[in-house]
Amino acid sequence: MYAFNDKILVVNLDNKTFETLKPPLEYYKKYIGGSGLDARLFIDYGGLEASPLSKNNPLIFMVGPLTGLTYPLAGRHFACARSPLTTFWGQGSSGGYWGAKLKKAGYDGLILLGGSDKPVYIVISNNDIEIRDAQGVWGLDSFKAEEEIKKDIGDKKFSVATIGQAGENKVLFAAIQNDGGRVVGRTGLGAVMGVKKVKGIAVYGDREVSVYNKDMFEKRYYESIKKVRKAPATKILRMHGTNALFEQIYEYGDLPLKYWSLGIWDIEKIRKLSGPSMTQAILRGVKACYLCPIACGREFEIKEGPYKGVSGHGPEYETVAAFGPLMLIDDINFIAYAGDLCNRYGIDTISTGSVIAFAMELYEKNIIDKNETDGIEIRWGDKEVVIELIRMITFREGFGNYLADGVRRLAERYGEQAKKLAVHVKGLEFPMHDPRAFESWTLAYATSNRGACHTYASTYYIEKGLTFPEIGYDKPLDRFDYKSKPLAVKKLQDIYEFLDSMVMCRFHLYGGLPIKDVLDTFNLATGWNLTVDDALLIGERIFNLKRWINNKFGVDIEEDRLPEKIFIPLSEGGTKGHIPHWNEQIYEYYRLRGWNERGIVKKETLERLDIP
Repeated sequence: MYAFNDKILVVNLDNKTFETLKPPLEYYKKYIGGSGLDARLFIDYGGLEASPLSKNNPLIFMVGPLTGLTYPLAGRHFACARSPLTTFWGQGSSGGYWGAKLKKAGYDGLILLGGSDKPVYIVISNNDIEIRDAQGVWGLDSFKAEEEIKKDIGDKKFSVATIGQAGENKVLFAAIQNDGGRVVGRTGLGAVMGVKKVKGIAVYGDREVSVYNKDMFEKRYYESIKKVRKAPATKILRMHGTNALFEQIYEYGDLPLKYWSLGIWDIEKIRKLSGPSMTQAILRGVKACYLCPIACGREFEIKEGPYKGVSGHGPEYETVAAFGPLMLIDDINFIAYAGDLCNRYGIDTISTGSVIAFAMELYEKNIIDKNETDGIEIRWGDKEVVIELIRMITFREGFGNYLADGVRRLAERYGEQAKKLAVHVKGLEFPMHDPRAFESWTLAYATSNRGACHTYASTYYIEKGLTFPEIGYDKPLDRFDYKSKPLAVKKLQDIYEFLDSMVMCRFHLYGGLPIKDVLDTFNLATGWNLTVDDALLIGERIFNLKRWINNKFGVDIEEDRLPEKIFIPLSEGGTKGHIPHWNEQIYEYYRLRGWNERGIVKKETLERLDIP
């Protein structure tokens, strides 16, 4: 089979053995790879029966058909398991080189079963597989663990995915870090790795993956590189990273302020946190994923103040927003330091920033006081307190032990008033985009299989001017109109699921590589002949498979609701007076999906899509 390795490594941590799985061809045809094949294998390996923090929860890493090939923006990998944070379907993706090296080692994926009785790390080098003792690196942060594992192996060519102390301590939003700052951040999969006592996974491969039409594929690569380099978005992202449009996002009202409570903030404070200002203040260099000409990653160094001399990776837009305006902080040096600390400890910056900002609001409203917080006054904008709370979350110390379980559980601890203020869907904290600013976020957040997620169906691209003529959207949609959004969100979810099965970076969509280009490249690589309609059908199947899994876990319409706080209109700013129209959209969306009025996938839909 071209473009695929046709084998997946299965490691049983209970008895320290491993074997190679050859998935049925039907699986590749129906689910491709990435998070799609992840979901199908999750069922096969007992995921439906496992509790989130059980060693029996399978943790599955997967790449795609273009991963490891000479093609830009295909250097990511997926990790999936049952989420400790939401208790539902959990998935996340990361860039860097880890996925490409796993593919070039000869595998389309890695499945971790069971759990070790003592800390270990796994070494994958082409056909050579080892499970090594990791007691010497257990307790280290994720960056130091990566360094020590490479030293122990004696070869810097390896790419290493690690957990920090947060994963070891089963923080429910613990992350998996690789390549010095690329992160599988959301849904707490680092805690799953911690339960299994796997500190790291080192991979290296130098094998070439064969493609169906080598000459045409190579020609397509050079054409694609030229397109990406010429795209206006490439220049912006390379110069200023994902934070490039910070001011524009604020003007739309899409940037959350004071934990989703304000519509405007001092514009000079916003400008201090913008991409250009960050570039001038702390940028040391740029960082690219495998064969990516964009290089959106930031390498920073703090040049002044209490954090002078600290350097690292980031921060991305989500981190700047979560540790900035969400908490009423306008210090980019502090934000870079806080983000780096999260990366080292191995915790998701979105959930961490959100739960701390939520605690600030609870404290302000006297729902909690110093008796609850170990004597700490958790006030808006207090940078020293934020740093201390990050540490307390990581080590589950005192009040940090409650924060480490996320916003939903913290709200449940403090009662109905707290629940009315908590901003999440399915237990996953909102990313830093406001549904009051773009109506499509309403359904995108509500129905995302992993909880509130800005990457699952970024229909707001169309609302901001990007078009997708291949799927029927050749002109922008009004951002406040809600009648057009059920179909638009469904279509974007379906095509994104296909692209996630390919494991493509989202930036290809406005980085010069439209959907048809990617599909044509896939066909050159595999010898298949998929059309856009085929891609939409595969994506629809994958989305509904994950929904079916979530139905098994108890998800229905009640878990598809947006938080009460987001239905409070803001009196100022880019969303002035607008609230999401959830009730007006949800049932039409369910109808288009082939679900019943409770949000359960109908039997005829399962049969039509051949699920599972």
